[in-house]
Amino acid sequence: MAFGIESRVPFADDVELVDFIFSIEGKAKIKHGVSKYLLREATKTYVPQQIYNRKDKVGFETPVAKWLRPHKQQVVDSIIAQLEFVNKDYLVSNYELILNEKPSFLLRLYSFSVWKAIFAK
Repeated sequence: MAFGIESRVPFADDVELVDFIFSIEGKAKIKHGVSKYLLREATKTYVPQQIYNRKDKVGFETPVAKWLRPHKQQVVDSIIAQLEFVNKDYLVSNYELILNEKPSFLLRLYSFSVWKAIFAK
């Protein structure tokens, strides 16, 4: 877990709250495209307006392209050596395109190739 990302589910341990929320109709939880409507309303007087009105929240994204770009040869070599189903010519000639458009896919391929090298001998 030294380099893992921890998921936090802040209200999941409150069984009564979870049961109550599941009993509420879905359309009451999102109003006019505003997510977490009930939570926002419940905390309206306790949080600053900029937080209450925030709509730009996104999940944590890892900088996969930044991580893999300097190690292109190692990544390509590992994938080519371990994954016979990969179109090797396409991978080599389109590495940057794949890295820019589908970085998580490339990371999965690389991770799978490393796993296979270690565990599927």
